[in-house]
Amino acid sequence: EDDGGVMAGLKASSWKSRKAAISSLTDFVKSEQMKGTPEAVPSQEILVVVKEHTNGFKESNFNIIKAILELFLALCECYAALKKPPGIFMVRAGVTLAVEKVADKKLSAVCTTLLTAFCTVRAPKIIANFAIKVIGGIKSPIPHEALLNWCTEVMKDFGASSLGNGVKSIVSWILKECENANVKVRKAALGLLAELHTQLGPVLKALVLSNDLSSSIKGQVESTFSASPYDPKASSIVRSKCCVTVENGDEGSQKGGGGGGPPSIGIEIPKTDLVASLPEDCVSRLRSKEGKTAWKIRKGAMDEVADGLEKCSGLISTAPSCMSSLVELVRALKGGLNDSQSNLKPVAAKLLGTILGSVESAPQAKLGRIVFPALINAAMNDNRKPMRDAALEALKAGTEKSELDGGGVNTLANDALISSVASELGESEFKSGGIPDVLKFVTSRADCMPKVESLNSSKAKALEAQFASAIVACLTSSKTETRSTAETLLKECVSNGAMKISSIEAGVQKLLPAQQRSVNTIVGNLKSTLDLSDTQQEGAPRKLSPSRPPRKKTRGTIPPAQSSRKPTSRPSGLAQRKDSHSSTRRSVEDKLKSPKPRQSLMASSASPSTSSTDFPDHPLKPSNPGLSNKDARSSSSARKRENWPEYPEEPSASASLSLLRKQWSPLLPSSSVAILFHAKAFQNQEDAIDGCELLSRAVKLANDDDDDGALFDQLDLVFKWIAHVLCIRETTKGLNALIPLLQNMFALFVQKSYQLTDYEASLILPYVLEKGGIAKGRFHDMFRDLLSKISTEQLYSPQKYGASICVAAIEKSGYSKTRALATHECQSCVNICGLGGIGKRGIQITAKSLSDESIAENRAAFLDLIE
Repeated sequence: EDDGGVMAGLKASSWKSRKAAISSLTDFVKSEQMKGTPEAVPSQEILVVVKEHTNGFKESNFNIIKAILELFLALCECYAALKKPPGIFMVRAGVTLAVEKVADKKLSAVCTTLLTAFCTVRAPKIIANFAIKVIGGIKSPIPHEALLNWCTEVMKDFGASSLGNGVKSIVSWILKECENANVKVRKAALGLLAELHTQLGPVLKALVLSNDLSSSIKGQVESTFSASPYDPKASSIVRSKCCVTVENGDEGSQKGGGGGGPPSIGIEIPKTDLVASLPEDCVSRLRSKEGKTAWKIRKGAMDEVADGLEKCSGLISTAPSCMSSLVELVRALKGGLNDSQSNLKPVAAKLLGTILGSVESAPQAKLGRIVFPALINAAMNDNRKPMRDAALEALKAGTEKSELDGGGVNTLANDALISSVASELGESEFKSGGIPDVLKFVTSRADCMPKVESLNSSKAKALEAQFASAIVACLTSSKTETRSTAETLLKECVSNGAMKISSIEAGVQKLLPAQQRSVNTIVGNLKSTLDLSDTQQEGAPRKLSPSRPPRKKTRGTIPPAQSSRKPTSRPSGLAQRKDSHSSTRRSVEDKLKSPKPRQSLMASSASPSTSSTDFPDHPLKPSNPGLSNKDARSSSSARKRENWPEYPEEPSASASLSLLRKQWSPLLPSSSVAILFHAKAFQNQEDAIDGCELLSRAVKLANDDDDDGALFDQLDLVFKWIAHVLCIRETTKGLNALIPLLQNMFALFVQKSYQLTDYEASLILPYVLEKGGIAKGRFHDMFRDLLSKISTEQLYSPQKYGASICVAAIEKSGYSKTRALATHECQSCVNICGLGGIGKRGIQITAKSLSDESIAENRAAFLDLIE
């Protein structure tokens, strides 16, 4: 003691001597002598000695503890001056002591100062993690409250991004403290959460909601988020403090203070596999159609999806392992948009919107291409306004990025939306009450459309022209609101450089002469309203010029080529847009209206007196054979692009017929196009009788060796047309024409020893099996006769037929009779080629179906197959 030096003072019994010795060490650390040796700071040696003579830093005397804290603080300042990080021993010991004493009113100030000083020499996430571990062993609520308040101040001084991926542990600790019995602790925890949300926003929100929260805690958290909204500018604020040391492993230590950049915390937000969280049979129950209570089964499945979405908290995984099942769920919900129970349709639309709004940008666009056409159709044509509104909300959610991705419009999904709008408008009559609302929504997205000058691919340019033609056609609507919103949309698109005036004019040329005269007036006003000049580059954004009043177009302004044409007298109800085959279509309609029997239509086509313009020598023989390439159409890439429905989804929608027409028309004579696609949408199977007769003639020519391979080269397209007709509303006359066509085709295949490819079989056989199961009377027997030829006559490999087609029907069909029929077909395949007829997967599905099946007849069929 006295002159015995520091060691004598540390060993002394008097607290004053021990305090004086520790203070001497503190003065030494602050001295010039220490600053003169920057190579090494003997912190560990100093602290080991002090720890040994102060009962492991657990002295009961307040003055000694304060002296120890001041020693730690002096060492931190020394390291900060040298810009070197201290060792873990010093950090752990100092943080532990500061957290244990932070509740002491006499020591709280120096404790919080020491913790902050540690954050300047080691990454804040390291200090926070040590502090959280220590506070977990303290029961008193006062230290918890004090540490939470200190963390809030650190977030303000250093910035939340300085935590790096340590945000995860901070969030877990905060949520735990939110359940503390002490109200002050809960208040302090929510205060820290509010500060983090202000700086991190959607990242923090996603991280918090990914935890399993009780309803009370979730309500408090959401209220906190609402009271402290995200401030995007918070990430660019220059913070008052930062970590001055550079450490390879401490990401974020240099990003939090004064960097001015956006937060980069480098954490992976946990996401949920939505389909895996649902019951195994949820997707199949969404498609249930069996019995009078099937709608209750579908509603129950939709409720399960809604519960699963709530648990996902807007974070759905789109990893490759999850994406295929998610697509199946979306396809099943898409079918709910046309549910027979009108109350379920808005529910399906809302669920689709929630799913689309909970995935990343690229998967959102992919899923959007599947459901956008159906949502647009519902928004335009549904009779109930709640459904139209729900469809529009789903479209809005499906074209906006999630908060986690920064929000705003997703340009990829927006492009898919424009393509779907152009397609659906092209199939409409422009009389639907929902078209103005759809056009207004598209107008709100006009500034996000790609600029014409940036369109490099022919596909993108064709889409721009198709979209312009569809909007121009809306100008012919009988509804004033539709015409007005279409004109506004055209102005917005041209003003933003997303549409060319030449594309609008090309769309006008596709209209009837009478329609062109009325639309030319609107287009003329559009040109005069837009400040256009001959020197202005085509496709560049154009500025509106309000100073120039619209010029009135007179009839004399019609181009000479149009004005010289004699006006055609037409009833007003026929003033609709016609395609290039309008004359052929009228001739076909005249023949259909004639009093002679229906079958004479095809008979007349074969007679010598028939005009070759109306009926070519072969109804499927293309004018340009080089365009037909079945191998290219059957490739996996082409099948992905065309988006043709796959079983169990039925190709019964008008969009499927439109897609087929677009794909098949270039290969057919114009008269055949007019017969096969004489309506934009078939109301029932009777509308397709003439098409069945045309295809029957093609089968006869192929049977007589006069085909030149045209039928077989277009067999995939023929099967798509037949599948569409099979799935629309059934009629007796329609089935009487359709089933004999299939019988003749199967007989032709037997005669020619032709075996279906996997692609061709997938297009037609599942639907023949589906309809054969639910058919009644003689039609049931006719379908069974068709199916018997598949395996017995080797039209398709029995092994593939059983394992691929029949097993899929057992697993996915919503009709019990179809499942029973598919089981009998599997039995036939097994009899022919053994267990390979259904495969290992077929055995597993059969066993599962047996356990799930409640109908005695089906259970007996499953047992027979298993035996």
